[in-house]
Amino acid sequence: MGKNNKARRAAKAKARKAGQRGGRAGESSGGYDDSFGTPFRNPFGDPSANPFGDPTGGRDRPFEPPRRSVPEMRWEAMEAAARRKDDFELEKLAERVMRDDPVAGPRFAEQLLMSYVDQLWRHGWQPAEVVRQVRRKATKAAAQVVELAIHADHARRSGQAIDSRWSDQLAELGGRRIPTRDGWLMLWITQQGHDEAWAAIQVAKALAAIGYLPVVDTLIPPPGRQGRSVRGLPSDTGAEDPILRRVRKLLAKAESTSYDDEADSLTAKAQELMTKHAIDQALLDQDRRRDDVPGTIRVPIDAPYADAKSLLLQLVASGHRCRSIYLDGLGLSSVVGYAGDLRAVELIFTSLLVQAQHALAAAGGGAHARTRRASYRSAFYLAYAHRIGERLRSVTDEVLAEAGDGAHLPVLRAREDAVQEAFEQWYGESVTSSAVRGGYDSRGHAHGRQAADAARFGSQAIEEPGA
Repeated sequence: MGKNNKARRAAKAKARKAGQRGGRAGESSGGYDDSFGTPFRNPFGDPSANPFGDPTGGRDRPFEPPRRSVPEMRWEAMEAAARRKDDFELEKLAERVMRDDPVAGPRFAEQLLMSYVDQLWRHGWQPAEVVRQVRRKATKAAAQVVELAIHADHARRSGQAIDSRWSDQLAELGGRRIPTRDGWLMLWITQQGHDEAWAAIQVAKALAAIGYLPVVDTLIPPPGRQGRSVRGLPSDTGAEDPILRRVRKLLAKAESTSYDDEADSLTAKAQELMTKHAIDQALLDQDRRRDDVPGTIRVPIDAPYADAKSLLLQLVASGHRCRSIYLDGLGLSSVVGYAGDLRAVELIFTSLLVQAQHALAAAGGGAHARTRRASYRSAFYLAYAHRIGERLRSVTDEVLAEAGDGAHLPVLRAREDAVQEAFEQWYGESVTSSAVRGGYDSRGHAHGRQAADAARFGSQAIEEPGA
């Protein structure tokens, strides 16, 4: 081989290496879009980020970033404008992308939405949780777009293992009547009856709502993964046992009756059943020597007064040998405990919250405009939560005292220690303690405690009507 040929080959090899490091000449290799001045995150810049595998088919060749299209840059700029709540810029970009790229624009938006959804599954999120976050942060229409993206993602996973709890969440989502083949976004736009620019704005708001959600615990195995998740409960805990069904019926009756004495009796019986059931289950697990370990559930906490509501959940969890932590900014609380206790916490918290809302609505129906003030309502929820905590501790102590010689206490304490250890291992570094913020109103405080007394828990034997 001549010297000139060797020199030319060496020059070509050097050029190839430079191209792999910095990209082709004339293309941006950084993280910003020079056309719009907004952060750029290409979901397909790495073949592993594509939810449907390597588009090259696994061929062994140097990877070069794909050429960025105009629709791609515009959707990224629209997402950034939606995050900034820059409505003027968002409307301008939406009109441009739908006018200049009526086919390529919506098609790329579909790919972008589905890539975000796939990433969220890897980061621990579940379908219902993702849609709820969009409703909290964006609009109802944006949530519909995300529901469609979730269905489209699911349709392309045929043959993959799907957890039954995941399938249940998918079945409850909207948008199931729109075909999920390519072009589903345009079908949705046509169905809505709005102009295309309005629809593009909803897509941008959906992207902004889900594009930067943090990593959370994986509680249900995402599509393609089987077995128990790292911190969630086993899939076989979904079936509710007879005691919990009876508790659910008692609480439903307590919420629906207009007689205070009857509501008090039904609620007291429900709590007594749960406490005794926990003792029986702990002894049964000890006899069987089951390899049972604590798990985690996430409970939605809705505004307003989310701080006070999360405190109520924390106190209910503590009363049932569980630990709770509020995930600020996400409107969620994670609760650690054993499966039966966790189901009881979720059930009883929901019931108590409904009863509090009913009592608050009744108080607001009077002649006092004061009951509609934020300070009154905040004080109401805080007092209600603290009083419920006191009542739960009281009924638990009474039931334990009546349980006999105390042989069951070491079992319950061992389970509480296991829950505490798991909680500290999983959340110890992120736990911060702060007072729950809220206004103080003497009337709201008094009414909150009265409402908690109306839902009071006792240990006396009360038979279920009709049992």
